[in-house]
Amino acid sequence: DEGSRNAVATVVYYLFLAFGFAWVLNSLGLDATGIAVFTGTLGFGIGLGFQDVAKNFISGIIMLLSRTIKPNDVSTVGDLTGRVQVVGMYSSTMKTVQDATVIIPNSQILSDKFVNWTHDKALRMIEIPIGVHYDSDLDVVQECLRQAAEENEQILSEPPIRILLTAFGDSSVNFVARVWTNEVMYYQRVVSQYNLRIWQLFKEKGVIIPYPQQDVYIHQWPDKPSAK
Repeated sequence: DEGSRNAVATVVYYLFLAFGFAWVLNSLGLDATGIAVFTGTLGFGIGLGFQDVAKNFISGIIMLLSRTIKPNDVSTVGDLTGRVQVVGMYSSTMKTVQDATVIIPNSQILSDKFVNWTHDKALRMIEIPIGVHYDSDLDVVQECLRQAAEENEQILSEPPIRILLTAFGDSSVNFVARVWTNEVMYYQRVVSQYNLRIWQLFKEKGVIIPYPQQDVYIHQWPDKPSAK
């Protein structure tokens, strides 16, 4: 697959560079022992300055071999969500949902918590919360929530749609529609379409969506007794 091809191509590319560099040194007639001593001295002198480079390089090798993350995977790294474009030896490139291109050091991907939404399947489960008035017919509410999901072309029938009553809130009965979609990256579009359809169905069925309100009671104090 594409992830395997990218991993093999990148590793082979750097192996050819390494062997080519060694061949050039050998062609110049340089002594291998002298090269090793020079390389060791140079590495010791600049090692501290290249710690991050080495860390990112090793992280890139691990990512390519383990296929933790691959091109075209939809992933969340920190507070960024996007589609992976390139997994390189030093850094990886991701196109975010805001259409921005972000270059992320490989060590950051491995050291920080990240989510690969399409590691084993290109599906995403989303939970859409809905609150209704306490006077609502809950059977009608569940029918509306299920109907809106079944009418949405981007919501899958398998895995099955789940309509769950999650809590009795301060001013509403709270439901969650748990659905699956193959629109992994731009799933907010699915949420928007679903909510718009729910609004229409609730209006048709007379289901009320509550909103926060406060009642203020003004107490009238008894008249102050007159002084004699």
